[in-house]
Amino acid sequence: MKFIIKDLQCISYYQYISKNKRFITKRGKDYKKKFLEQINKQMLENNYKMIESENLKVKCHFIFLNRRCNDIENALKVPLDLLEGIAYKNDRWINELSLTKEMIIKPLISSYNLTIEITDLEEKYIIVEKVEEEKIVEKIVEEKVEEK
Repeated sequence: MKFIIKDLQCISYYQYISKNKRFITKRGKDYKKKFLEQINKQMLENNYKMIESENLKVKCHFIFLNRRCNDIENALKVPLDLLEGIAYKNDRWINELSLTKEMIIKPLISSYNLTIEITDLEEKYIIVEKVEEEKIVEKIVEEKVEEK
């Protein structure tokens, strides 16, 4: 499954803690609303279903439009948390994570675009096993032909 989220605002403070309670900031609420609107729309358009696997690979590519907003580590946490319960059950099941960033400087713009690809690693293992089985079958067939 692949998502393209556009025009996200850079937020340095998504939430804060007061008296052992977490509160989402106003900017955090705006970010969450915009992010989830785009994700839900793409889930419906592409007929995506939540991945049930506990063995996930996630690729994130950030395109930052301003030098002030270019820390991929800080920009990553909130989107992964927001995808919980929508694209996958829990982000603790992400076993492989790759991050890339690109800078396209546009003065006076403090937003960024994000592409997220989520795959089930177990499906890839099944495909690899099938390919290996086919190679073994080909070798056995070739050997029997040579014997005759």
